[in-house]
Amino acid sequence: MHMIDEGKLTKPGEGPTPAQCAHGRFQSTLIAYNEAGEDVAMMIAGAEVAYQETAKIAIEAGHALVYDGSN
Repeated sequence: MHMIDEGKLTKPGEGPTPAQCAHGRFQSTLIAYNEAGEDVAMMIAGAEVAYQETAKIAIEAGHALVYDGSN
């Protein structure tokens, strides 16, 4: 079951206010392993936890898929 199906995500208009976004911060560490057992780690940090940083993360994920080093 997905978070959307379980109703765990906020609905439009239920997210943080602009004032809350202005004071929010986040940091995530991601670790990935390939079939050869090699690993790579990266840290993502941002100044707000809502819309702008989500868009940045989506773009970075796209870049990682396109420029994965196997070309």
